[in-house]
Amino acid sequence: MPIAYGLWHLWRLRHDGEDAAPVAASSVTSIVAITLANGADNIGVFTPLFRSMDIGLVAVVAAGFLVLVGIWCAMGAILGTRRAVVATLGRIAHVVVPVVFIVVGILILISTGAFTLVGDAFTL
Repeated sequence: MPIAYGLWHLWRLRHDGEDAAPVAASSVTSIVAITLANGADNIGVFTPLFRSMDIGLVAVVAAGFLVLVGIWCAMGAILGTRRAVVATLGRIAHVVVPVVFIVVGILILISTGAFTLVGDAFTL
């Protein structure tokens, strides 16, 4: 899906130009949908991980996660108030965001071994 999303928006950018609708989510509904989609894989990964840990270690991991989310949000707030950063991202985001989605999709395919499975299917 990330690859398809990125390719779709690059295609729209090429055909519609820079006046096309922004790639980023622009409504509460779309932000909620993206957040739920991004969080679904985390549930699949962290549930088995937490089940294999004792309660003390789960607390340490959860606390570390909360601290790092706080740092991430603080960095976003600091960078988001810098005019030069906002202006630069405003100029390049319409290209960078789709490219990032494509790269993430390719990395997912590589890390899950999907390319190997496809190669094995063609060699049969």
